[in-house]
Amino acid sequence: MPIQDNYQSTVAVAEAQPQGAVSPLETSPKLADIQAWLKKHLATSLEMSPEEIDIDVDFIDYGMNSVEVVNISGELEHFLGRRLDPMLVLDYSNIRELSEHLVTDNEGSSPTTSALPTEADELLSKLDVLSDDEVDGLLNAMLSEHNVAHE
Repeated sequence: MPIQDNYQSTVAVAEAQPQGAVSPLETSPKLADIQAWLKKHLATSLEMSPEEIDIDVDFIDYGMNSVEVVNISGELEHFLGRRLDPMLVLDYSNIRELSEHLVTDNEGSSPTTSALPTEADELLSKLDVLSDDEVDGLLNAMLSEHNVAHE
């Protein structure tokens, strides 16, 4: 097979891969990768371009509610290939802080495959049948407990 044909088939495979997708076999995303993913994700949900997203502006200042915050954590789990605390986005309130924490927190560790605690597993199974308002109420209750625990 000529080198050019081999190159073209490699390019075709690379172009067919969805942008932002990370296979479990790849190394952990770098800081710039995480920031770019977060900007793109936030921009898509806000119907903006990624260039309009400032990594130092708090998620809440973009008008995100608690359901959207938890969605970011869940989708980040898939992107990073490891479990994350659903409240992580509240502890690290903007793209810069969150991405720096994720890179620092991941150094020296491998993707997590351990099971969730039983309580969290049960909660996740219940979230699928709850309305957005019920999820929002539940998250607000959890946030209140979270804030009291950190005071």
